[in-house]
Amino acid sequence: MLSPEIGEVVSDRSTTPHNYAGIIVMPEPMPGGQALPGADRDHIPGGVLAGEHVIFHEDGHILAAASQIRAGNAFVNELIANIFEMVYIHQQRPDLNWLLEDRRSGKRPAPRYTPLADVDYLYAEVGQQNYFWFQWQLERIADFLVGDQSLPALVEKLQNAFPPSRQRVQTLEEIDEALETIRPGFLKAARALVGPSTIQRITPSARPEAVKSVGHSAPVIVRNNTDAPLETTRPNGQKLTVPAHSWTRYPISEGSSIKLPDGSCLTAREEPSLAVIDER
Repeated sequence: MLSPEIGEVVSDRSTTPHNYAGIIVMPEPMPGGQALPGADRDHIPGGVLAGEHVIFHEDGHILAAASQIRAGNAFVNELIANIFEMVYIHQQRPDLNWLLEDRRSGKRPAPRYTPLADVDYLYAEVGQQNYFWFQWQLERIADFLVGDQSLPALVEKLQNAFPPSRQRVQTLEEIDEALETIRPGFLKAARALVGPSTIQRITPSARPEAVKSVGHSAPVIVRNNTDAPLETTRPNGQKLTVPAHSWTRYPISEGSSIKLPDGSCLTAREEPSLAVIDER
């Protein structure tokens, strides 16, 4: 699976903070929202420093790249950037403690997708507001992982946990184990985020299913739990191989199908779907 580019959230980058070649790009104006308790006038929606902490997050992506820290799972790279953001706020910006208190409150209405497994499979395709909810949760977890640790100590632990030499898509269990080395207690801090995926499951059918299409993208995730590569065929006839014990996301349209080697099909539904292939 090819991970999205660092900092990429949605296709319309003009409305989304991101970094490109080491340059941080912020939209004007920043997306709105509710003023957080304790925030000063400059940091409330419409203020001159609204969304300032997002700059620290984007700088976290740049610092992670410079420190040779990189995971194979896109959401883990977001968490790593948030760790850099949080250690800076902890140590250099006591004026932003109101932001830390907001994250520690845990008070955010639950959207459609809530487990880390869902954002791992779908990333930005959970939808923009749902994605921002995940970023809020990843900031909360990053705040815990930082604790009272110094930046050099965190960089060393992150380099050991996510070195480029081992960059690959990891299982959630492997990620959990790696994050426990950053600070023990991650699983407890993450709470329900470490639960199973809530993406609708589908199974292969003998032929493409009759699904009324409305023309929008409805990705199918194919997880290959077997010991051998799985060759699949996209709707346009292109062959794509899912490595053993890995997965691939197919951004196809509702009603389109992915064909498996035995001729069976996986048909995209109205919303994203997950097919787990356990045996051939």
